[in-house]
Parts: sequence; structure tokens; C-alpha cells
Amino acid sequence: ADKKYAIDFSTPYYWANDVASNGSRSLSLATPNTDRMFSSFVNCVVIATIYALENDIDQERIMEMPLVPLFGGELSFALRDVLAYSGNYDHIYTKNFGSGLDGSTRGRNRLNEGGPLLYPLPSRDNELMDLST
Repeated sequence: ADKKYAIDFSTPYYWANDVASNGSRSLSLATPNTDRMFSSFVNCVVIATIYALENDIDQERIMEMPLVPLFGGELSFALRDVLAYSGNYDHIYTKNFGSGLDGSTRGRNRLNEGGPLLYPLPSRDNELMDLST
């Protein structure tokens, strides 16, 4: 019997500059929702690369990345390892899409400087959370 699993999506890590039929296109990492801890970790990896860019942390300065014990003290180094391996968001973007920090070509993928950053709240079962109650 085929089992069907739902999936969780990370924070979008790439926004297309063109408009799809539903208004916008973005890329996210998908994980099976059978392991919520893994899905949360994957989302933290995406956010950590953006945090590193915001704080001018690159592969040469990974010791400036805070130790984060979200997944237990023995894994507090994990987000530093992400940066050591792949670099910050700009490094990953340039490697995969060929464009540096030039805001004119990055569209919605440029760093939002001088304004609030909005991150989606994690939700259960991919449903929107009603925060009004």
C-alpha cells in the first residue's frame, strides 16, 4: 500500500523576479512532515545563512556566528558548520545564480537593510496560525 505523506516547507530561500500565474514564485526546501525536528532544523539552516549575511559573517569569520543550542547543547555548533561548508546567503546565491550583492539584479533576494525583516512563523500541518485569538 502506498503511504502518502504531507511535506513541510522551509522559509523561501529564492524569489523569482518573474511573476507566475499565482502572483509569485519562490523556492523552499521540502521535508517530510513525519520528522518535525528535522524540518525545524532545515528551516533554521536557511535562516542562519540569511542571519550571517545580515551580520557580515562569512566562511572566514564563522566563529562570530553564535552557538545556538536549539537542538541540544551537543549540536550548538551546527549552524557554524553550515556556514563553514556553504557560506552565508550571498555566497550560496552567487554560487548558484551567478549574481553578487548588486541589488538591481537581485530583486526580492537582496538583503533588506534599514527596515524590519519578516519571517514566517512555524505552523503545524502547513496551516496558517490564527494569532487573533
